[in-house]
Amino acid sequence: MSTEVEVNEKAVINWLEQNPDIFQRFPELLEVVELTHSNSTNTSSLIERQVSRLRAKNRDIERKMQQMMQNALENEELMGKLHRLSLTLGESANMKNFFQMLRDELKNQFKADHVFIGLFADKINPDSKLPLSIIQADNPELAPFRTLLDGGQTSCGRLAREKLQFLFGRDNQIRSTALVPIGERGEFGMLAIGSENPGRFFPGMGTMFLELLSETISHRLRLQEAEPRRLTA
Repeated sequence: MSTEVEVNEKAVINWLEQNPDIFQRFPELLEVVELTHSNSTNTSSLIERQVSRLRAKNRDIERKMQQMMQNALENEELMGKLHRLSLTLGESANMKNFFQMLRDELKNQFKADHVFIGLFADKINPDSKLPLSIIQADNPELAPFRTLLDGGQTSCGRLAREKLQFLFGRDNQIRSTALVPIGERGEFGMLAIGSENPGRFFPGMGTMFLELLSETISHRLRLQEAEPRRLTA
């Protein structure tokens, strides 16, 4: 019997959804329809219930609009910072200045608590004394990062302890991290920006700024690779 009632209720609901003007065409139905408040035995009209639902929807829409506006403002600010950073890096006379300026700007302008820049040994001159880490491709500690590097996708959120120790040392206080492959499929290495704030970087956040920053670094490294060929041509 309950199954039959359930089927009939679904049929009524479907019919009402297809005929939303039923109470306008047959207003006398309002005299026999009652909606009770969940916390009392008092009755409320359909209009009251509709108004309540519409107000709730409007509040939800307003919250979403405010969040979208906030995101747009933050993105605009980030793009402005990235533009200024690109101009600053473009003024660097050599690779050492480039990476030192990059590290300083990320800490000063972008409030990064810790910055790790790691390049593969075959992509950089080991005698250049650059302010970064040189990564050996066969280093077993690099294994946990292989999925990130091979996928070429930026990742944000909390990292396992072994990853944090590889990037920032044993006594770090990092609670959230943005990991950015440098180059196509991480061909040059990776950039890690660490924060002691657990909510600073999180899964699902926008990563366009980080990806554009990776392209800026990759471009400079490719120019550096091409320099010897131009000199010997």
